[in-house]
Amino acid sequence: MFVFPGLIIGSQINYWTGLMQRLRLSQILEMYYSEHGVNFDQNIKACNRKENFQNLVNSSSLLTETTNFAQVLSFVTKSVFISDSKLQEYSEDAIKAYEEYLRKFG
Repeated sequence: MFVFPGLIIGSQINYWTGLMQRLRLSQILEMYYSEHGVNFDQNIKACNRKENFQNLVNSSSLLTETTNFAQVLSFVTKSVFISDSKLQEYSEDAIKAYEEYLRKFG
């Protein structure tokens, strides 16, 4: 199953940095991929990614992040103009396809 660890980690990063201000990305990744999990929440680790994704990432935030990324990518590449409404529509279609994939193969 392909679940985005960045979304799981990103959903908790503000909380974790509030607990430990000098937290480095390398430390977070090391904890996430260890068998012990993140020190602040032992359940957040790579082997629990399916459950964590379902509990921590909702469709609304996934759509927002996908649309924002598509807008930035569209602006940076400047190869073809795509309206914001079309980017939103494509993002919605991508999220629906991803959620269907997770239901079938997750």
